[in-house]
Amino acid sequence: MTNVIIAALTQAAADVGNIETALEEANALAVPPTTSMLAPGADEVSAAITALLSGHAQAYQELAAQAAGFHRQFTALLAQAGAAYQTTEQASEQLLGDPVMKVQQPLAPLLPSPNITPVPPRVPTDSSIGLILGGTFSPFNPKCLSAASLYNLPQLNSLLYTPEQFWPVTPQLGGLTLDQSIAKGTSLLNQEIQTQWAAGNHVTVWGTSQSAVIETDEIRNLMAQGSPNTNKLSFILTGDPNNPNGGALERFTGAYIPLVNASANGATPANSPYPTAIYTDQYDPVADFPNYPLNAVSDLNAVMGLGQHNYLLPRTYYQLPTSPGYSGNTTYYMSLDNQLPLVEPLQMLGAAGNAVADLLQPDLRVIVDMGYSTGDYANLATPAQLIEIPNVPVIAHDLATGAVQGVHAFGVDLGLLPQSYFPNAYPYLPALDPQLNFTTGQPSVTGISLLTGAEHQLMNSLGLIPKWDQ
Repeated sequence: MTNVIIAALTQAAADVGNIETALEEANALAVPPTTSMLAPGADEVSAAITALLSGHAQAYQELAAQAAGFHRQFTALLAQAGAAYQTTEQASEQLLGDPVMKVQQPLAPLLPSPNITPVPPRVPTDSSIGLILGGTFSPFNPKCLSAASLYNLPQLNSLLYTPEQFWPVTPQLGGLTLDQSIAKGTSLLNQEIQTQWAAGNHVTVWGTSQSAVIETDEIRNLMAQGSPNTNKLSFILTGDPNNPNGGALERFTGAYIPLVNASANGATPANSPYPTAIYTDQYDPVADFPNYPLNAVSDLNAVMGLGQHNYLLPRTYYQLPTSPGYSGNTTYYMSLDNQLPLVEPLQMLGAAGNAVADLLQPDLRVIVDMGYSTGDYANLATPAQLIEIPNVPVIAHDLATGAVQGVHAFGVDLGLLPQSYFPNAYPYLPALDPQLNFTTGQPSVTGISLLTGAEHQLMNSLGLIPKWDQ
């Protein structure tokens, strides 16, 4: 895959260079007939027209020279992009290939929301064999074996091939569209589960990204068959596109893109009788897409957070609250993102860029978090909504706090303030639920409703109350 991308960038640079050469030749040929025009007559009108056309020709030549310079810069950038991609890919391979899975310590410790205690991943460990599925682009990824211990998989693990294709994004893997690839993968997973059951084995299935969708479909199929062998099967889903509160395939349930044959098919069943654990990284656009897509800043942060869609590295996870009385067998976890994806480009500029990123991050986090709901429970399907009711006093307080925190962090980074001034709370640091919006009917995490009966009735009349709460 790397060689294909590098070759494509190299070829693109060569093609752009050829275009530049052709333009220069055409411009050179155009100089004599356009800048050396003779007046068609000796009268003043002819002379004026000739001067006007010659002036336009000279302006064109100046613009053409600027365009040629742009082409040269663009060609150089393409060549540099190929080299940079290769360097980054090699660095990533070295990092993910390290059996110790070493990662750098975050700039500051993560702080959870009040009264939320971090817990170690709790997943079923009574299985005798683990089946590991890759994600899109990686149909058979041996690196997952090194990461299996992160999710307490059994010691005996096996990689299970699934197509993991997404035409036309993955032409090197084959021509299956997303829906076709998922259907084929679900069939292969079901066959392997049946084989393991026939051998008397307990099975734990771990899938990430596209293979988490495969697990979701397999759970649905088994439930439709009466849920056989619930004591012999469990699931682990990471970066789940069907994550009930955040998954892109749940946020836009019912959407269909015919060109690539991709369907948004709703949430992973929360009422599954099979022990299940779902792990999500904050701001992962696949598994934690904004609930209010009209928040453009939140959307941009999510798109730039595509790098968060990597579940092969150790993280600290916090267990998410579920609705009162929930007795299902699914447990939900989230890791908090200590740095906003939005400020990562600044951090790449060195110490000065990191200082500016710290200056901007607190208030940016407040704006980004306004794109997510308040008080949502992890097990409840939460589709995208068009409008939120902002909690203005809380937002104003957090923005004021963030402005001070940003200045303090900026000063510490530049050595102007002592380390004790460095922020250690929200909004510089993340929170599971900063309560920036009024709930649209669903109780808050603390179990206290934020709406009066009149407010609830008004919002219901405006169509802002989810169907499950009416």
